[in-house]
Amino acid sequence: ETSDSENALAVRINIAAQKPNTSPVLNPYSSGSSEWFIPFLKDCGDDDICTSDLLLQVEQKPKDVKLPYVVSDKNRRLLFQVTLTNKINQENAYNTKLKALFSENLFFASSTTPSDGTEVLCQVGNTQGSVTCLVDFPLLKAGQMVTFDIGFDFNLKHLQDKAYIFFQATSESKEVYEGDNSVNRTIPVQYDAGIHLTR
Repeated sequence: ETSDSENALAVRINIAAQKPNTSPVLNPYSSGSSEWFIPFLKDCGDDDICTSDLLLQVEQKPKDVKLPYVVSDKNRRLLFQVTLTNKINQENAYNTKLKALFSENLFFASSTTPSDGTEVLCQVGNTQGSVTCLVDFPLLKAGQMVTFDIGFDFNLKHLQDKAYIFFQATSESKEVYEGDNSVNRTIPVQYDAGIHLTR
């Protein structure tokens, strides 16, 4: 298995006698293994350089949400609709990823599968406060648009008056314009205090 479409697949065959010291035998001067590298064929034009132009759009759901955002037992999730487009006048974007870095008062909660059959796979990063989503791996075709939802829950162990999320789209293709590849969201937050009376 390979984790990307940039590096070639490596195939190795090892040859050994099943019953040593019996006939027939391997030529003692021949190699006991052979290795080949199988590259991926990419549709990148005559120059073999993939050039893409990603456009990232992020909208909070619902669009008419009131700010400051009031966190309560029944309202603990921030939901965003992410739309990632590879503009039509460019080439395929290989190994397209969406990375989200977020403040410590949030944690990654969920992501949805797009309804058009494309695949989005999100995994929490090794560092705290990050999640990375593979978007229609291994390539986002020229002119293709993928829309999905991503959700974050509030971590009530860290009460802060703002929540920060930085979204960034990347690929292993050469990007024409990086100015529209990232979106920064800052959301003012208040916390609903619950009072329980017992006797």
